[in-house]
Amino acid sequence: MLDKALAMLPDFIILGAQKAGSTFLHYCLEEHPDLYMPHHEVHFFEDPIYDPARLSELTDLRPPHTTAAHWGIKRADYFSRPECPRHIFTHCPNVQLFVVLRNPIQRLVSAYYHFMYYGFIPVRSIETGIDNILAGRYARRYPAGHYLIDFGMYFQHLSRYLELFPAQQLHVILFDDLREKPQMVLSNVFRQLGVAENFSPQAMNSRPQAALYSLPRLLFRSLRHRLVYEYDAERSRSYPRKPLSSTRQAANRLILVADRRLLRPLFPKQKPALSPELKARLEAIYADEMCRLEDFLQRDLKALGWP
Repeated sequence: MLDKALAMLPDFIILGAQKAGSTFLHYCLEEHPDLYMPHHEVHFFEDPIYDPARLSELTDLRPPHTTAAHWGIKRADYFSRPECPRHIFTHCPNVQLFVVLRNPIQRLVSAYYHFMYYGFIPVRSIETGIDNILAGRYARRYPAGHYLIDFGMYFQHLSRYLELFPAQQLHVILFDDLREKPQMVLSNVFRQLGVAENFSPQAMNSRPQAALYSLPRLLFRSLRHRLVYEYDAERSRSYPRKPLSSTRQAANRLILVADRRLLRPLFPKQKPALSPELKARLEAIYADEMCRLEDFLQRDLKALGWP
């Protein structure tokens, strides 16, 4: 009976990291005929959503008649949220865990604009915004801002998983490898999952969740998000407003059309360059983490341009 219950639970999980390529990996894996993944992210193991009494909400995500040999889920925040390793281990001690890591400063830049897009932090230049976060000016009104720095503390987050799971169940993929040689990386993942490794997904040529860097467009889009969504107390998670009034629906459509037809042609996408001063501050913040990560991975991360 226990074996049957365990078989209903996911046997692999993509943990994140956020804005590091985990969605790309997700889309590639869900195309494999021997794997099943829900297309949406699964929040089950995350507080305050986690509730062992509602485990069926997780197991019901696996279609009863699927022919896939293995099934898994993805949630980019699992990697860095401290409660998740214990919750996952409690129910899925034998699960295969995959995490994609990216240069933490590059990840931070992408995540900063992602947070502005969704209204988790105010729309400001990256120099001003990161300075506000480091100085604690967002701590009261925009407490989710500190996640932008914390999510890059990779070895701290890895260590929490390694306290519970054997190292052979935790598979670390570098964003650089995934970008430069995706087929080789995917074949290795397929091999680790025990499925045909020569499969080439169509998603391998895609770039999901590309960042939006234009501040005027971000301001417009964040206004739209606030119309359509509500936020938790920490302002780190948003939920669709239900019901959505006809006025809000009309305003939502107007913002989307105006952004697409007017703002997008006026404000082309251009990734910002960090000032030497801000880059040096961030390098100092991540220096110890990168040394420990290099030792763990036995990779020269500086050769890849990491701090």
